Amino acid sequence: MEQANSDLVLQLTVVILIAFFSVSDGAAEVGVKGAYYPSYIAATYPSTSIDATLFTHLFFAFVVMDPITFEVKPPDSDTEQELASFTGIVTASNPAVRTLVSIRGGGVEATSLSQMAANPTSRKTFITTSIALARLHRFAGLDLDWESPKDATEMHNFGILISEWHAATLLEANHSNLPPLLLTAAVYYGATIPFNSSHSYPVSSIASNLDWINIMAYDYYGFWTPSATAEHTALYFNTDYGISTWLKAGLPPHKAVLGLAMYGRSWTLANASETWIGAPAVGPGPPQPISGEPGFFFFSEIMQFLTNSNVSTVYDNRTVCAYSFDSKTWVGYDNALSIANKVQYLMTRKMAGYFFWAVSFDSNWTLSNSAFSTMGSYSSSVASSEPEAPVS
Repeated sequence: MEQANSDLVLQLTVVILIAFFSVSDGAAEVGVKGAYYPSYIAATYPSTSIDATLFTHLFFAFVVMDPITFEVKPPDSDTEQELASFTGIVTASNPAVRTLVSIRGGGVEATSLSQMAANPTSRKTFITTSIALARLHRFAGLDLDWESPKDATEMHNFGILISEWHAATLLEANHSNLPPLLLTAAVYYGATIPFNSSHSYPVSSIASNLDWINIMAYDYYGFWTPSATAEHTALYFNTDYGISTWLKAGLPPHKAVLGLAMYGRSWTLANASETWIGAPAVGPGPPQPISGEPGFFFFSEIMQFLTNSNVSTVYDNRTVCAYSFDSKTWVGYDNALSIANKVQYLMTRKMAGYFFWAVSFDSNWTLSNSAFSTMGSYSSSVASSEPEAPVS
């Protein structure tokens, strides 16, 4: 019995040491330059199209959780094939890039995640199968896209889930003699979600158990706000307000990664002479040839829109965004200049870095290059406390 206790103490000591060196300081060691790859468009944009040299971390989106068994798995055979080859493809051009597999949790999946997180047995199934999937396909980490837990109970269970997930990754790393898997989560832009009854994220658990969170600083406006134009990625006051709530709630800055959008939101103008931010609109803009969704432009489609001679473009310093319009259509978005300024913003706040949704929406790597070059060799652990002047 004494020997068994001694072995247990030794194992727990190893786990604690791994925990100290992996989660407590991991994200601070290097600036995160990330992007999500939506595998469901692989037929038109295969993973071989990614310039992996522009990123430190790439997120494969998405795998799913079976709502009956709670096992994490690819949603179909095509995704399974993409998943199996993804890490090998992107590391061929950039051996240093780290890949994470993202688990979808929006829409109907959120209900299943809620059920899973409420029960110890289903949590264990979710955790063990997710770790096994990541290891099988040589991913360096796992990302949970449970974007908006709906109430205080779900937030509490989210905290328990990530605590158990973290502990399981450390034990698995100890047994496999491999580095612990990274653990991240995509979250609402503020630390408190105002929908239904106001409820807040378990920030203490997040800080202790996740390497960082991907803060979705976009989609503040869109087709659901049809009567006026708006900037869906406005830095002031939306993003700045949200980041401030996270930091005031106790999230260490080096656990915060800023979300950047490679797409715009569009509206149909009510009057061709009223084109400012907040101008009257009659609904979302028309669907575009590739994206095909009303009120939505890939950045590559915005670049095509700008080739029309009757299109005007304005850069707005208040929101740190651009917008373009003709006599009918208005689209708000980030261009290379606004991306550079937002990257400078995250550095002044000593955040860990940025991620893009989504890598396939860029145009000739314009936005990717702007973020990458602006951030340079920045490390959030040694960032200066003095704000830098904005790019002009």
